[in-house]
Amino acid sequence: MLNNSLTNYANTPQKIIKMKTILLQSILFISLFLIGITIVFGQADPQISMIGFDRSIYNPAAINKSNGTIASIIARQQWTGFEGAPSTQVINVSKNFTSKRFALGLTVINDYIGIENSQNIKLKYSYMVNLTEKSTITFGLGAGIINRNINTSKLIFDNDTDPSTIISDQELKPDFDLGIEYNHQNFTAGISCLHFINSYKSSTNYVTPRHYYLYLTYNFNINNQISIKPAMSVNNIHNIFLMELNTIVNYNNSIELGISYRINDAVAAMLRIAITHQIQLGYSYDFSASALRNYSSGTHEIMLIAKFGGNNTNLLKSPRFFD
Repeated sequence: MLNNSLTNYANTPQKIIKMKTILLQSILFISLFLIGITIVFGQADPQISMIGFDRSIYNPAAINKSNGTIASIIARQQWTGFEGAPSTQVINVSKNFTSKRFALGLTVINDYIGIENSQNIKLKYSYMVNLTEKSTITFGLGAGIINRNINTSKLIFDNDTDPSTIISDQELKPDFDLGIEYNHQNFTAGISCLHFINSYKSSTNYVTPRHYYLYLTYNFNINNQISIKPAMSVNNIHNIFLMELNTIVNYNNSIELGISYRINDAVAAMLRIAITHQIQLGYSYDFSASALRNYSSGTHEIMLIAKFGGNNTNLLKSPRFFD
C-alpha cells in the first residue's frame, strides 16, 4: 500500500506538468493566430462539415501519416431548397513515405454557387521533423491553380439590352498554400495559410484572398473501446472570423459519432462507419442556426474514404487519420 501511494504521489507532478504543457500549447497557438484580428463571422472557401475527419483538405501539413494511400471523396449540398445554393465536391488523395518522412497529396475542389463555378487543384508536399520521442512538427506546401468562371447570363435583368446579360468570363490563377502541424501524443495543433500570395486588398471576383485556418484537438482514451476527441477550429479572412467547436466519439474503431457547432451559423450531426477495413462511409446533416433555418431544409454532406496498400487493419487505429 505504501509503495502504491508513493508511486501515485510521484506521478502526480508529472500529470500536472503534462496538463500545463497542453494548456500552454493551446494558448500559444490561439494567441499567435488571433493577434490583430477583428472578430466578425463569415467565410469564403467552401465550408466542409466533416473537415475534422480530414484536415489535409485545408492544411498541406496534415497529409496522412499512416502506411498506404488514402483517398476521400466528399459531396456537399448546402441550404437545400434554395435555387443556386452552394454545392461542393472534393477529391483528396495522399500517400505517406514513412522511411523518407515525407508525404505527397492531391486535392481537387469543385465549388458552385449561383452564377459562379470554380475549380481548385493542388499538389501537396509535407515533411515531418521529430522534436522529441513523443512530439513532431510537420511542414507542408501546396501549389496549384484556381479556375473561376462567372456567368451573368444566368441572371434576370430589367433591361435585356444591358451588356452584363451576355458576360461570361473565366480566369485561371496560380495558387499556393502553407501549413504547419504539431503533434504531441494525443494533442494536435495546426495552422495553415491558403492562397498566401493574395492579399485581402488585391482580391477580386477572380482572386481569392488569403485564408487562415487554425485547429486544436485532443484525443481522450476512455477505455480500450471508446475515445473522445474534442476540437476547436478558427477560420479567418482579413477581419472575417468563424469559430467551430466539435466533438467526435469513436467506438471500437468502427463507428464514430460527432456533433459540431459553427457559432452563429449551424449545428452539424456526423456519423462515420467502417464498412470494411478498406472502406469507410460518412454522413453529416447541418441544422442552420441563423435566419436561414426558416427557408432551408438543411445541408447534406456525404464522405467516402478508401485505403489502398499498407496495413489496412490499422486504418481506423491511426490517431493521425482522425485529425
